[in-house]
Amino acid sequence: MICTSLFATTSVNEFASDGAFYGGGVHLGKTLAVLLLLVPWIAVFTWGCLWVTDKILGLRVSEEEWLQGLDVSKHGERAIAIEDVLKHVESLNNSKHGTPHVAVAVQNV
Repeated sequence: MICTSLFATTSVNEFASDGAFYGGGVHLGKTLAVLLLLVPWIAVFTWGCLWVTDKILGLRVSEEEWLQGLDVSKHGERAIAIEDVLKHVESLNNSKHGTPHVAVAVQNV
C-alpha cells in the first residue's frame, strides 16, 4: 500500500492519482491513516479469533505429544521413514561409484 502511494503515476493509469514521488502526497497521507486504523483492528480481530479457537480446540499440544512427534501423535504415522533413509545413506556410502560419503545425524526420541 505504501509503495503504491509513493510510486503511482497518472502516466501509467490516467484514472489514478499521483504518488508522493510525483507530487501527490495526499494519497500517501490517506494510506498511512488507513494503516494506522487497520493494523490495530486486524491485531485485535486476530487475537479474538485465536482466543476462541484456543477455548474450543486448543492451540498447543502437550509436551508428551510434542516429544513423540506431531506426525505420530496426530496422524498415527511418521512423515519420514527414517530407517529407509538411513538404509539409503548406508548404500550410498558403500557404493563404489565415487559418491561422496553422506553423514546423517539422527536424534532418537
